[in-house]
Amino acid sequence: MQVCKSWYNLIHPLYFEQVVLNESNIRLIKSQLLKQSRNNNYFKNGFFIKHLKIHHDTKDQCFTLQELVQLFIYLPNLIVFDATASHHFLYYMECLANNTLRGPRLEQIPCDMHEASFLLNLAACYNFRHSITKLKTVYSSLDQQGDAQFVQVLSGFAKLTHLDVYNETIGSQLTPFDIQAVCPQLVQFKYFIEDFVMDSFINRREKGCAKDMKRLELNIPDLSRTYIDYITSFRQLQLDTLCVHLQRVDLRNCIDQVGLDTVLYLATYLSQIKNSRITFCHALQEYEPESSGLKMTQFYKILSKIKGARPTYCTATFDDFYPNETEIKVTDNSQLYFKYGLDYEDYFYDDDCFVAQVVLPDKQRSMLGPDVINQLNFTIRLENEDTLCQVLKYALTNCPHLQQFTLENNNCQIFGSPRRPHQQLDYPTSMTLHQVVKKIKFVGMTLSHRILDLLSLYLPAVQEIVSELGDEHYNSFSNIKNNDIVLDLSRLKQLSSFCLDIKTIVNTRLVFRQLLVRLKYYGKQDVYFSIQHNNGGYCFVPVTFGVVQQLKNVSVCMLSILCYDVDEIVLTCGNNNVIAKIQCVTKGAVAC
Repeated sequence: MQVCKSWYNLIHPLYFEQVVLNESNIRLIKSQLLKQSRNNNYFKNGFFIKHLKIHHDTKDQCFTLQELVQLFIYLPNLIVFDATASHHFLYYMECLANNTLRGPRLEQIPCDMHEASFLLNLAACYNFRHSITKLKTVYSSLDQQGDAQFVQVLSGFAKLTHLDVYNETIGSQLTPFDIQAVCPQLVQFKYFIEDFVMDSFINRREKGCAKDMKRLELNIPDLSRTYIDYITSFRQLQLDTLCVHLQRVDLRNCIDQVGLDTVLYLATYLSQIKNSRITFCHALQEYEPESSGLKMTQFYKILSKIKGARPTYCTATFDDFYPNETEIKVTDNSQLYFKYGLDYEDYFYDDDCFVAQVVLPDKQRSMLGPDVINQLNFTIRLENEDTLCQVLKYALTNCPHLQQFTLENNNCQIFGSPRRPHQQLDYPTSMTLHQVVKKIKFVGMTLSHRILDLLSLYLPAVQEIVSELGDEHYNSFSNIKNNDIVLDLSRLKQLSSFCLDIKTIVNTRLVFRQLLVRLKYYGKQDVYFSIQHNNGGYCFVPVTFGVVQQLKNVSVCMLSILCYDVDEIVLTCGNNNVIAKIQCVTKGAVAC
């Protein structure tokens, strides 16, 4: 009983900290409020309530102003009143903006961000300005004097620590300096503006006023030296999170406008922040191809500055669906991530096979290059297999510490990972030659000699390969002229499991094709099996070499798998439907 009582005393106040009012209980509460008794036992736990939310109420049921006054009397410690999910949001904002309604010392009145509610929500918050600590608002004015009026309103919030301002006023010259000058106690500040960039004529006398700032987010159209001076005015040890989103400039255009040295100066500052993020918008214009790799070199120089002395590799995303859209992000002072939008200037073409290749940075001018990548996501629009094979070569050649990757175009994908999908990637950074990558999966493409050469050269430790030839529409192998397919796995000495989906080999759009499988093990006699269609299913039958000779001139597809000493070969036919599981013949077992 003593233990239960102790737990009850601990949990009881927490249980009532957040309360939701909805259609099922508002009517009952209204009836209790009418009793207007301070000793009303129904509200005995009102002292513990801090967060009140009105959710999914009815259109014809709401609290009157008098009922709200009485309700607030029963909830003396209420700090958040959330009516964003109520049918009567605007009505409740009008009630909270009424000077006769005071009650608890509200610290936050969330806004539903609908255009008609901005001013009403701000008025409601202003009525509780002496206690409000968190405010999210939209500034939209047609008056040329609106900037000064808005600043005057903000100056009335004596305890404001968290502020989000979305400036949608055309022609407004309201700056973060102006806001910080009247809100010096801000801890988190997010400022969004579309059509104004601070210039060198801004008065910067108040730039050091936010001594407690922990999180700063700027969503601005462009980057100027004045904005950089503003950002870097905060002490790095004080600032925990810094996010800068540039709406109207891509990386190359930004460097052209302010200069590479200025961008590197900002990047150096970001290297001292625990959580930092900078993004550039996608390209608004096409650039000429630049085979010298200037832009790629500049990007890696910026990445190097932001990485700083952090002993970490990074997760990288290359994507040519969003040209030149760039993002660099650091989280928890340890996780480094970047997204790079590929543009025409980031490719050059191999004259031999006309396959696009990614431009590499000049390592004499940049300390970092693709070698910093240990997890890679690469998306390219060119649809042929050769292009994706070239991307695989790029990844394996230039990223020696690669641990996990996803490479894809519109038709094909290649995945590489540790053998256990959820295995933690905490390997020593000294490991090279991709020793961590144990499993490779190919979807919609063949295991060509070129790919197998890359695997044997760069992934000698691979243990498992999964191959799905073609897609659900049988786009690959549906019109094979040469019925002899050879998969040479013999150079992959540590390969222990090979899974092949044969759907697009045996099924064309019109007919089922019989398949002969030849397993050629190192130093052992060849073993043959036949895959046949039987009563809507598949029949797996061992056959002799004599039977193979008899079928040699018949339209039968021959699949030869050359193995070193693979423990297990699995053949499936769509949706991982296993039709054959073949154990290594050296172990004397065959199962299907």
